[in-house]
Amino acid sequence: MAKSPSKTPGNRSSKKRVDLSPRRGSEGEQMLLFMDRVQIPRTLENYLELIYFGEKTLEDLDAEELAEIPEELLKGSSPKK
Repeated sequence: MAKSPSKTPGNRSSKKRVDLSPRRGSEGEQMLLFMDRVQIPRTLENYLELIYFGEKTLEDLDAEELAEIPEELLKGSSPKK
């Protein structure tokens, strides 16, 4: 028995899909693009939450990790002492 057209894989609803495929650029740049695509505000707090899955804050980062943060997010931010 043939499947109905609504249940075939190529005939899905027309909902807007978010493209999560890899792109060129640094991991930080890719995260900013992802944030833009899913409409998450570009804040340092949001970036750290996403990139480190909530496991690290700005104070927890080592020099290499700090260097990877996009410069636009670091403007006006400094670690709390």
